[in-house]
Amino acid sequence: MGSIWRVMQCLCISGDDSFAFAGNKTGEIIKINIERDEIKPFDEPEICHPSLMGYNKDRFSKGVRSVACVVNPSTGNTNIIAGAGDGTIQILNPNLLRIPSHTAKLHGGATSISLKP
Repeated sequence: MGSIWRVMQCLCISGDDSFAFAGNKTGEIIKINIERDEIKPFDEPEICHPSLMGYNKDRFSKGVRSVACVVNPSTGNTNIIAGAGDGTIQILNPNLLRIPSHTAKLHGGATSISLKP
């Protein structure tokens, strides 16, 4: 990822609390492993630390402004819906690769994403 400072603008956490997905101003979505020992009490120090699992190679124009985690009912995987500053709404698979058939374009930036229950 290099030594560029990245400003995170949005965050979503997977339904099983094992991964966090953060969108930043450079147009990347970063996948972070935040899994912890469930048996350990919260007042004891952590043994495992968050670790970088990956990031998308093709960046979004004008940065990632919003992200949401969605579980795919057919596969059970967590997909990510990303909203970019240029108005692009895109679904990414768990490996942070764009799904070309699942994209939309708005007239302005996508500042938030709300999921219907």
